[in-house]
Amino acid sequence: MLSLWKQHELLNDLMQQGVALVGKPVALMTKEDKIQVVRYLNDAGAFLITKSGDKVANLLNISKFTLYSYMDAGK
Repeated sequence: MLSLWKQHELLNDLMQQGVALVGKPVALMTKEDKIQVVRYLNDAGAFLITKSGDKVANLLNISKFTLYSYMDAGK
């Protein structure tokens, strides 16, 4: 099991990769762009990390409810 610090570092790296995948700043992302980021993070296992939902929702400037909706849309 990874330490909490390593989990935090891994999540930050995955979030950066997800944003880079879309190729534009979060402020300019469309709903579809954000769904793409969430799909990438879900496929990478990011949501297995404790409190990752809160951090991803904050990153994308969406509610946790919207995050879960995007997770469903990405399936």
